Amino acid sequence: MSRTLKAIIIGGVFMLLGLVIFLVGYFSNNRKADSLLEFEIRETTPLSLKSYDAPQPDSITMISIITKRMPVTIQSHEEQYIRLEYYENPEQSFEITQAGGKLIVKKNDLGFFKENILLNLKSLLVKEKQDNGITVYMPSSYTGELLVSTTFGDISVRNALAFSKIKKIDFKNYRADIKMNSLSGNILNLMNTGGIIECSDISFEDITVISANADVKLNYISSDYTDFLINKSSLQAAGIISDNIKIETVSSQIDMAINAYSVQYSVVIEKSEKSQINLTENIVENADKRIRIKADDSIISVSFSLD
Repeated sequence: MSRTLKAIIIGGVFMLLGLVIFLVGYFSNNRKADSLLEFEIRETTPLSLKSYDAPQPDSITMISIITKRMPVTIQSHEEQYIRLEYYENPEQSFEITQAGGKLIVKKNDLGFFKENILLNLKSLLVKEKQDNGITVYMPSSYTGELLVSTTFGDISVRNALAFSKIKKIDFKNYRADIKMNSLSGNILNLMNTGGIIECSDISFEDITVISANADVKLNYISSDYTDFLINKSSLQAAGIISDNIKIETVSSQIDMAINAYSVQYSVVIEKSEKSQINLTENIVENADKRIRIKADDSIISVSFSLD
C-alpha cells in the first residue's frame, strides 16, 4: 500500500470521526451549533412510576413487550390480574394497546439518530442511576404467549415455578442477560447477543437457543426437540434430556452432558477441518433418539450419564 493511499485512508477516518463528534454534539445540544465539544450529562426529567391494569385479563392470549435499553422482569402470582409497572418521562414513553386478545407494549421512538445512536452511546458509556425497568405481573396459570424484545436490558423470570403450562416464551435481547429457572410449557425460544443466558430446571416440548458472542449456561433442561444455534459463543449444558438434539456452531466451544445411555442415540456429524468433536462413548448407527452436529471451527464435547 502506497504512502499516498495510507494518507487518504487515515484522513478519511479522521473526517468521519469529526463528523460523528459534530453530530453527537449537535443533537445532544438540542440542535445548537455552539459548545459542540462540551460533553456533559444534562439534567433530565426524573422518571415517574406508572401502572396499567389490563381489562378482561382472562381474554389475553399474547403479551408482547418491545423496549429499548431497559430491563424487563416477569413476576408471577396466584391472582388473575395482569399488571404492567413502568417508568416514564418525556424521553421514555410507551404505547399500550389491547385488542383481539393481544396486549402489546411498545416504547415510543424518538427518531433514528437519537434512538439508535445517541441514546445507545449513552447506555454504553453512562450508568443509569434511576430505575427504568418494566415489571409484568402475570397469573401463574397463564397459558398464552409471552414475547419480550429489548436491548441493553436484562430479561428475567424472578420466581421459580412461575409458569407450568405457558404456550410460548420468546425472549430476545442484546448485550444483556436472560435468566430463568423452574419453568415448563410448550415452546421456549431464547436469543441473545453479547450477553449471558442462564437457565435451570426447564421443561418445554420445543427449545431453541440462539446465541452470538454470548455465554450460555444450562442445567437440567428437558424437551422433545432442542436446537442450539451457537455463533462465537460458549455453551455449557448439563443434565440435558431430549429425544432430538441439533447443534450448529461457528467458532464456538460446546460442553454438553446428556442424561441418557449413548446407545440410545444415533449421531450425524458434519464438521470442518478446524473443528473437533469429542464423544465419550461409542455411538450406534440406528437408534430412536437423534443428535445432529454441524460444526465450523468449533470444539464440541458430548458426554452421557444417568447420574
